[in-house]
Amino acid sequence: MITAALLFSLPLSDETPMHWAWLFGAIAATLGWSYGLPPWWAPILVLFAPAALLASSLEVSPLVWLAAAVLPWLVFRGVIRDRVPLFLSDRPAIDGLLTLVSDRYPVSVVDLGCGTGGVLLALREARPIARLKGVENAPLTWLLARIRLRDAAVTVRYGSIWEEALDHHDVVYAYLSPAAMPQLWDKASREMRAGSLLVSNSFAIPGIEPDRVLPLDSGFATELYVWTMRGPDAYDAAR
Repeated sequence: MITAALLFSLPLSDETPMHWAWLFGAIAATLGWSYGLPPWWAPILVLFAPAALLASSLEVSPLVWLAAAVLPWLVFRGVIRDRVPLFLSDRPAIDGLLTLVSDRYPVSVVDLGCGTGGVLLALREARPIARLKGVENAPLTWLLARIRLRDAAVTVRYGSIWEEALDHHDVVYAYLSPAAMPQLWDKASREMRAGSLLVSNSFAIPGIEPDRVLPLDSGFATELYVWTMRGPDAYDAAR
């Protein structure tokens, strides 16, 4: 539909590179739709070619374009590899998570996709006896987390969240994306031990009812979904 609309809007003669850029963008958006990409990809695909053409006409140093290409990769690498964008947990989400982390005995907590380390820093301050770990695969945000937590006795591992073993953690916290939730549940149900908690900020797991839902008074996150895991044997028997 987008492609057809732009084809009819183009003049029959005197086409310019910008006209063709809009057409290529429309074709890209149509292909994205046909391959099942989420709707929010459509404007990105439509606008990419015209924006690139416009940018090429600007008289700026090539180093600017190199930085513009490298910086998003350094920050948003998780979108490409793990389908996980950068979401930063706000204070209401952290306060909700704190209600699930005991301060009476050492609890092992892992933040999958820890970003710049804000959640881990808040946990260290409020739960000093907790054993804390973060996993992040975007180079720049991982580096920022390492710097912020260098004196906090928190492990921050650079790598994919899907390579982190979950069997020794009491609380697994994740603020990922709808696309990643089925894979997260498959991994958690195979690895997390009975009684441990899987906590998802804002994103539910399709077809799996949470044991608890903690509403958040926040302009960003909506609620925390909490599952009390039954252990791999129980889920294997149910499969």
